[in-house]
Amino acid sequence: SPFMNMPNANDLKTKVVNVAGKEVIVSQGTLRMSMRRDHMRSMALQQLLAPGSEELSPLEQVFIVEIYPAMAACSSGELPSAVELLDTMVDLETDSWYVACTELNPHWFVKDENSEAGQEIKKKSRSRRRSVRKTK
Repeated sequence: SPFMNMPNANDLKTKVVNVAGKEVIVSQGTLRMSMRRDHMRSMALQQLLAPGSEELSPLEQVFIVEIYPAMAACSSGELPSAVELLDTMVDLETDSWYVACTELNPHWFVKDENSEAGQEIKKKSRSRRRSVRKTK
């Protein structure tokens, strides 16, 4: 059977990193993790586009909608929130977590500005710029 050679959860590659003093286990992505990542991205995008949402820079928007969900979906342990990570972005522990995630799941971190999230972020940025222009 072709399913005899499929890896089980015990065969997944993992890396252990410390983030904010807590142990985080990063795994190779599975279908369930991929679905979790997509759900987290969708929820983050909805929050970002909600009326009255906090103003974030384009880099912060990309981190919250694209990068953090991919990092969190393939990780387990006590994970800091995306906002907590934004406050400590220069932290080497955050970098080591990101590197571990990209090494085990490089296909999850391909930059695609034409993604649905990327297009929505661009639209929101343009509409906010238009709304602050002076009117005659």
